[in-house]
Amino acid sequence: LRVEIDRASGDFRIESGGAEGAAPTEHVRGTALWVAADSPDKGALVDLRERCSERTLTFDGAVPQVHLRFGPRWSCVREIRFGVGEALAELELPEAFAGDLPAFGLHPSLLDMATGCAHALIPGFDAQRDFYVPISYARVLARGPLPRRVTSHIRHREAHGSGNDFAIFDVTLFDEAGLPVV
Repeated sequence: LRVEIDRASGDFRIESGGAEGAAPTEHVRGTALWVAADSPDKGALVDLRERCSERTLTFDGAVPQVHLRFGPRWSCVREIRFGVGEALAELELPEAFAGDLPAFGLHPSLLDMATGCAHALIPGFDAQRDFYVPISYARVLARGPLPRRVTSHIRHREAHGSGNDFAIFDVTLFDEAGLPVV
């Protein structure tokens, strides 16, 4: 495994292989930059809860999946509230895995489920037939590590020009105080 970072530009690449003259396989490419801090609006979450009040799904563990079984850490979605083209999901990492948090700034199960739990926003989505997995993040702005409990505001971007094979979402993750953390 090779990690290459250009300190001047913030560009990075992670690749593997390439032994004995073979070309390496690129796995991840991106740019990491510091951004100026701003003052997020704490009142936004109240407005979002009002807008996402058309339908509510509550879960006692994992979100039911037909195509894939997730491990117990992924049993973190508690509620999804739907509005028009948007949803608000309440997530909580199970207590048994709270010890993971110091090791992961962006806990994999919280991030996966916070960005991919509202496929019902996709027009024509059928959970028995359709299967979407996150394949990339165009931009991630992390203001801090993910806490054990987060609220995810998910917006489906319908006019993305990629056809039905892809779904694009804009997602903001809030902490319990209502501040955006990712």
